Amino acid sequence: MSKVEKKKGILSIDKEKNLVKVLYQHPKRPDKKKQLTVHEIKDIPEKYDGQEVIFTVLNGNRVVEIEIIKNKEKFVSKRWKTSMETAFKRDNVRIDKHTGKSPEKDGKGKHEEEYIFFLPSHLRQLMKSVYMDIGRVNKINPSLFLYKYTPGKDLDDPFSKIAGKHWERFEKAFSSNDEFHKASMGSQQILLHTIDNENWYIKKIQKKLQWRMVVGLGTNHPYEVSMRLHHIYGVPIIPGSALKGIARDMALIKIAKKEKKEVSGIEEKVQKYLAVKDQKDAFFATIKSKEFSNLTNEEKLLLAFGNQQFSGIVVFLD
Repeated sequence: MSKVEKKKGILSIDKEKNLVKVLYQHPKRPDKKKQLTVHEIKDIPEKYDGQEVIFTVLNGNRVVEIEIIKNKEKFVSKRWKTSMETAFKRDNVRIDKHTGKSPEKDGKGKHEEEYIFFLPSHLRQLMKSVYMDIGRVNKINPSLFLYKYTPGKDLDDPFSKIAGKHWERFEKAFSSNDEFHKASMGSQQILLHTIDNENWYIKKIQKKLQWRMVVGLGTNHPYEVSMRLHHIYGVPIIPGSALKGIARDMALIKIAKKEKKEVSGIEEKVQKYLAVKDQKDAFFATIKSKEFSNLTNEEKLLLAFGNQQFSGIVVFLD
């Protein structure tokens, strides 16, 4: 079995002699430095001479990977990279300990689940192992799983059946982990309690959807279809901004019907309302005096929901 070690040292590059070395502390003598010549990596720019690095050593003397600490740039031996990829493919054909089956093969005899993750190397290896072990999928935040840890085949083939596999795994990550749901609900209760103590008027409204709904289908995503998830808890949400927009549109339609006017005309008037100084001064003077009965329907709409210059006084929570 090969022995792999990571060490910290200094890079030494001699372009005239075409020589690259790594210098590091002797493990037993603090006053002495040891060095290893790098034979397999030749493309390291001279500007990195003298830089601190983390290097990977195979079997005590073969430097197969060098990472520049300052900017995280890596240089890898082609032989080492090939051997790692081969090892991963070999691991993919092992029997899955949870299903008792080997990964499915496509019509050409290749394993479907040779995923490519465009991630930093340490995350890439982690996600590959997770994808081969369904039992670990529910340990991942669903939001990260869907948005950040998205696999593909290659850059020329982003729309593959791997997308379907990814959505299946996302569904498992979401449905089998109640901890994210409980944390999300707990956070919302804390927020409600806090604003209640600040003497806000709170009204809870519960409604039922008439049909299925998904928010955020147009969000940028490698598969060009997505959904809106809470960025911390990973649960699907209807953003407060969306709820505010729906409520505002319904209020606008009701005002238009009541006053027998066009919706577009009322919208234009509300958007321009605070641009006129006399109207602006009169509007805020009425609010300060709390004489809300003197406000027109358009002014009430502006007070509650705002426009481009004024946010309104009603806050909608997610």
